[in-house]
Amino acid sequence: MQAKFREMSDWLYEDEAYEAKREVFEKKLSGLKAPFDKISRREAEIQRRADQAKKATEVVATYLAFVNENADWLKEDDVVKVRTACESFETWLRERQDAQGKLAQSDDPVLTGLAIEERLEDDLTSKCASILRQKKPAPKKEDETPPKDENGADEMKDGDAPAADAKDDEAM
Repeated sequence: MQAKFREMSDWLYEDEAYEAKREVFEKKLSGLKAPFDKISRREAEIQRRADQAKKATEVVATYLAFVNENADWLKEDDVVKVRTACESFETWLRERQDAQGKLAQSDDPVLTGLAIEERLEDDLTSKCASILRQKKPAPKKEDETPPKDENGADEMKDGDAPAADAKDDEAM
């Protein structure tokens, strides 16, 4: 890099630079920026990868919490499906993070933020979304029949008219 900078500095003091047009300067500048663009992209990728890994971990925790809290009314195979998908995703993420940790920051990444995002959507969210949207079924309502007296007849509450009397009133 220093050699490129010296070369550019020397060029600036030559006659060619004094007579050069804007396009030549822009081309030389882009030639100097190219290595730094790669560094900037890698730096941005490191941050994106960390953000996506954190988001994915939170999503997995949310899915597992939902399943654990609602396992009593969810179908057993749905519970197993969500847990298996979460475990599979966590294993994949952990393996890739371990592989990425073994690389130098200047090496091409084996795990990108985009890969985490796609895997989260394709392998986890798409498999679990329909299960996670299920609503808890309403509790079954008990029959509200009036209590029976000793003779098997319905007990009347104050103000209730006997059924036979109500029919007689309608006929009149």
